[in-house]
Formats: sequence, structure tokens, C-alpha cells
Amino acid sequence: MSIRVPRGSELPDHAFGWGQLVYATSGVGRVTAQSAHWVLPAGRALWVPSGVRHVLHAVTALDLRTLYFPKRRPPLRVSTPTILHIEPLLRELILRAVDVALQLSERTRRLRSVLYDELSTARSEELQLPMPIDDRARDFASLVLSQHDFTQPLAELISQVGASRRTLERRFVEETGISLGVWFRQARLQYSLLLLGQGVSVAEVSDACGYSTPSAFIAAFRAEMNGTPGTYFSR
Repeated sequence: MSIRVPRGSELPDHAFGWGQLVYATSGVGRVTAQSAHWVLPAGRALWVPSGVRHVLHAVTALDLRTLYFPKRRPPLRVSTPTILHIEPLLRELILRAVDVALQLSERTRRLRSVLYDELSTARSEELQLPMPIDDRARDFASLVLSQHDFTQPLAELISQVGASRRTLERRFVEETGISLGVWFRQARLQYSLLLLGQGVSVAEVSDACGYSTPSAFIAAFRAEMNGTPGTYFSR
């Protein structure tokens, strides 16, 4: 199926009885589920396991290709949504599979078999931001994600939710598996991806995300994403 989602629109909270693969051919989206947030840039695909409720928000206009897989035979054995890096061969397989989705023939059967093989070995990308459950920790996470103010010191943001850093540190480790500082860096990285996907310059993104210089931002981006912002969005 091909879907065009206008900028600022949402595919509201929903779930399917089948596994769903959502491939973004252009644009950038943000996916929200109860347990985490994900960024879906162009050239990546989101795998959503059967029964997982989620919301897809179009940060820019999004062109999507979607495929559905039986619950009894998913191509990926994961329990949470996952962002996949899509190599050129896999991209062509996805596009072709969408075109022939309603056809039944030996040729399409072989195509789907190769598609399964390629999806099962596709590399996942660390674009997940886990969300805490504790009220104070979730208030802090919501504040960061709503304000997108990464220029403030972390201590000042913490003071706005009336909790001690020690308490938040403990809750984030217990409930997300990562420290407060690592979570904040990942939130900042997600925001930089959303800005870059909208065509914002590296210098402007660096300022908005609180880096001292564009080169400091590029170095941090490379350390997390194994590539520069330019190469990442040209893949």
C-alpha cells in the first residue's frame, strides 16, 4: 500500500492483527507508543509487531509504503517497534512487493521469500527513546520532548519538575535501562534528526541542540550514528 501523509497530520493510535512494515520513501516522521518514541527518517523502515498500538506523526510530508505480514510468520522476532536501515536491494524488494501485493503467482512467492530473508538480516538503528513510567520521571521526559530546549543545563530542567536528580537517575535506570544523561543525549539526537529531516542546516541544528560548535555536533552525531549528518540523510 502507498500512503501520502500531509505535514503535521497523524495516523492516530492504532494496532493491527498483522505485523506491519512502514517504509518512508521521503520525509520524516515520529512514532509514539506507550513505552517509547522513535524517529522515522526517509530511507528507513519501521517494523511494528502485531498488536502494538502506536501513533505516526508526519513532521514533514511523508510518502510511505506499507506491507503486512501474518502474525504467525513475522520476518523479525522482536516484541517492540524497530527502525531498520534499508539497503538498496531491500528497498527495491519493498517497492516491488507493494506493487504486486495482490498478485498470486510463483514469481511473487519467490519475491516474498527473498524479502523475508533480507528483512530478517536487516540492521536495526538506535532511534528508540524509551519512556519512564514513574510520574516525576515521565513529567521530566514530557517537558524535554515538548519544549525541545536543549540549551538549558540539565539541572535547570530537572528543577522544573520538582524532583531531585538522584531520584530521576534511579528511576530512569530502573525503568528505561539507561541513565538520565544518556536518555537526554538520545532525546537531543532524536530532535536533531527531526530538524535535519526538515532541511534545517547543520549550523542551526547545532545551536538548537545546545552544542558549542557545528563541529562538536557533527562529532557527537558521528559517535552515535556512525556517519555525519550529510551522509546519514543521503543514504
